[in-house]
Amino acid sequence: MARSGIVVLQGTAARHKGINAKDAAIVATALRGEATHFVTGDKRLLTEMRQADLGTLAAVTPREMLDLLLQRQ
Repeated sequence: MARSGIVVLQGTAARHKGINAKDAAIVATALRGEATHFVTGDKRLLTEMRQADLGTLAAVTPREMLDLLLQRQ
């Protein structure tokens, strides 16, 4: 993880509009932390995030993230 540049955030933030109540605080925390990628296997959440206006935060599957990390080597 240290070499990847991945940072793990803790805590919660206000909910984000367009994201289901169960996941909204997590997405808002990622936005607050200026995350570039949000990795999830939850297909419903992926769809919601891809339809929402999240700026530069990209919702990706674990496989998509692995491909991105491998491209950086």
